[in-house]
Amino acid sequence: MASLDAQQYAEALRKSLMEDLFNGEELDDDDSSDQQQSSLALQGMEDSSQAQQQLSALETELEEFAGHEVIRAILEQGVVIQQHSADVGGRLRALELESIQDYIAESDNLVALHEQIKHCDSILEHMEGLLGKFQTDLGQVSEEIRALQVQSATMSTKLRNRRALEDRLGSFLEQLVVSEDLISSVLDSEVSEEYLEHLLVLARKIAFINSNEAVKHSQARRDVEAVLEKLRNRAIAKVRDFLLSKLYQLRKPKTNISIIQQNSLLKYKYFVRFLAEHGPDVHAELRAEYVSVMSRVLAGHFKTYLGALERMVTPAAGQADVLGLAEAPSGAMGSVASGVGGMMSLFSKATAGRGANTERAFELGERLDVLSQVSQPAIIPHMAEFEGKRFPYEVIFRNVHKLLVDTASSEFLFCLDFWEEEAAFRELFAPVVAVVEGDLAEQLQNQHDVLCVLLMIRLNSEHRSLMARRRVPCLDDYLDRLNLALWPRFKVLFDVQASSIRPGVERSLFTGQVEVNALTRRYAAFAASCLTLMADHDSDDSIFKASSFYEMLERLWASIFDTLLRMSNMFKDRRQGIIFLILNYNHIKTTLRAADSSVAQRISSGSGGKGSQQQQQQQQQSAPGAAAGGLGSAGAAAIKECEDQLAACTSLYVEDQLGSHFKALLDFVKKAEQVQKRGGVQEGQPITGFTPAEAAPVLRDFGGRWKGSIEAMHKEVLGQVAEPGCAREVLQASMTQLLLYYTRMLELLKRQGPEGGQLAREVVNIPAIMYEIKRLTKA
Repeated sequence: MASLDAQQYAEALRKSLMEDLFNGEELDDDDSSDQQQSSLALQGMEDSSQAQQQLSALETELEEFAGHEVIRAILEQGVVIQQHSADVGGRLRALELESIQDYIAESDNLVALHEQIKHCDSILEHMEGLLGKFQTDLGQVSEEIRALQVQSATMSTKLRNRRALEDRLGSFLEQLVVSEDLISSVLDSEVSEEYLEHLLVLARKIAFINSNEAVKHSQARRDVEAVLEKLRNRAIAKVRDFLLSKLYQLRKPKTNISIIQQNSLLKYKYFVRFLAEHGPDVHAELRAEYVSVMSRVLAGHFKTYLGALERMVTPAAGQADVLGLAEAPSGAMGSVASGVGGMMSLFSKATAGRGANTERAFELGERLDVLSQVSQPAIIPHMAEFEGKRFPYEVIFRNVHKLLVDTASSEFLFCLDFWEEEAAFRELFAPVVAVVEGDLAEQLQNQHDVLCVLLMIRLNSEHRSLMARRRVPCLDDYLDRLNLALWPRFKVLFDVQASSIRPGVERSLFTGQVEVNALTRRYAAFAASCLTLMADHDSDDSIFKASSFYEMLERLWASIFDTLLRMSNMFKDRRQGIIFLILNYNHIKTTLRAADSSVAQRISSGSGGKGSQQQQQQQQQSAPGAAAGGLGSAGAAAIKECEDQLAACTSLYVEDQLGSHFKALLDFVKKAEQVQKRGGVQEGQPITGFTPAEAAPVLRDFGGRWKGSIEAMHKEVLGQVAEPGCAREVLQASMTQLLLYYTRMLELLKRQGPEGGQLAREVVNIPAIMYEIKRLTKA
């Protein structure tokens, strides 16, 4: 069997399976009925065609699985297919019989299970009926719920509509109906704070019937319109009488207007609004009355205040106080003034009772304190007069304008709150401003104190800043006009000062004494005062720019410089002229430096913080090119210019003094350096005409009398320079220059070889000279 090829095996297997198929029909249970056998035979015949197809498929599978391990194992063992099939069939029949026995053994349980299933089926059928009925009932309930929902929505809509109608109708009736209480309250009640509530109700009803479209053409309006009109007229009349009575209180003498405004009028400001809406004619009448009363009262107060303060004015400077006039008794002032070239004709009158003018007229002193008093209350005239106080005009200006800005701020805010407009304030305050402005114009024309005008400019700027911080712009126009008036007047007075220093004035100012001239003292005080006032003030927002101001100061300094130079040339002794310049320049420098320190200290201690930084920035922007100090960049530039001139004059004095005491040494050094530079002498070579042998006599002369010479120089400086500090600086400059000349002398010797070096070591050494100089300068 194993030797058969695959095709033969497949054919044999097909035949075997066909036999098993038909034989299997016969191997069924012997106890089966003939009917079943015949049925199976018929079925086998019907399926014969299908068996043929399956056999063909089987052949294909056998050919495909000919190499399968199981089939190969069966074939290799030599097992007959029919026998194997019979064994499998026997086992299947045995298992079938066992299953039948198990089924017979469980037949009772199966019958009981069948009964239970039938009982459950009947229960389920009953439940199905109940559920079907319940479903039908739920459908009816759902329909009823939907109907109720529709009814509820309808009822809710009706309720909302009725409530909305009720609200509108209730509001309509409430706004339209005029109650007996309202009528009696408006007609019979006294005007007071409670009367405001009745006016509010009345105003709402009047506004309702005038603005509601539904009411305009209704019968209800015609019924209540006449009543409301009568109530309106009656309320307007009562409010008018009440407010007029309050306004009449302002006319009473010694009345505190601010208390009346705050306590009596402001709480009734709705009365004014009611009149503006329902009685414009009465509102205009009351407004005009208030403006008239307040303008007269305030203008009268300011006239009285100005008159009282101006009786206490004491001028700090007058018509004769100019830089270029010589110091003279008051009786001789006329002759001096006649030589000024008609300058005094710019003024209408002179200051009576003044003597010789001094630098005090140009000093600030305590007058600067007025800038720190800007926020302080205005002085009370009768108390100040009782105490016998006198004030310069800038203090009067400060107090008047402090009172003006405070009154304007209070009145402006009151008008905005009470009258709800700015025009009322401008109408009532115009006469007040006119009083102050007119008086200032008169005083300004007779004002000859240039520092006073500059202080007023600063005060005006402070008042503008004060109003800006308050955010009250009511006086901006007036303060701008005031600025326009003050700056030109300052320029006129400044030009008067500058024109007084013209060529030729030095003859009247020259005293022949080597001292600080009156012109220098006045200019130093004036320049320090101007720079102090402008140090922390940026006037670029005014018509007079800060740069123009500093240009004016520079021109004035140029005039002072030329005049002092011409005066120094008037001395017969050249050295006296140089000392004169040294003293005068030193005085100007000292005064400016003192002012610079004072302003710096005031800024750091008074302002501090951010304000100080802003002031320093303004100072740096004012005059670029110089380091800013307390007086700003312009002050630093002025100090530096003065120091440069002082250094130049000191240098001239030192050269002249050293030339008189050490002429041989100075001539030798200067000429030798010129020859060396011109001839190109190399290191270690002698300088022709200035060899160590020729230098020896000069050094011996110097060594024999240098101590006596520097002592003589010390006495000369102390005797010729009256100011100790200036004398010390001049002496230090002289000694320093002497050391420089002597050092240069020794350097010239050392460069000429061993002989010169030997000579330089034998002469007086520099430490010995320095020791003697320190001893003298300390003494």
